[in-house]
Parts: sequence; structure tokens; C-alpha cells
Amino acid sequence: MPKAILPDGKEIYYNSGDSVAAVAKSIGPKTAKAAVAAEVNGGLRLSLSQTVLVL
Repeated sequence: MPKAILPDGKEIYYNSGDSVAAVAKSIGPKTAKAAVAAEVNGGLRLSLSQTVLVL
């Protein structure tokens, strides 16, 4: 199962193909409001299917 690794080391697991908005919402309301897409390996993504490091 893919995960998002936050700056504080906390790991949030999500389902492959979940939207960036859904993952951001699980991190917190401010992150959900600010996030519309994610850059993964140099490419813009609207959904996620691998482990990501949140900066």
C-alpha cells in the first residue's frame, strides 16, 4: 500500500489511485485546501499510486 511520508516522519497510507485531494485531506484541512496536484518524479499528478515524500 502506498504511503505519504510527512516532514515530521509521520506516514499516511492510502489506496493506489487515490486523488491528490483525498491524500491531502487525510493530512489535514489546510493541506487539502492548498493542494490541487502533486509533482512525482518530475511529473504532475492528480492521483497517486506510489509512496511519496511530502515536503
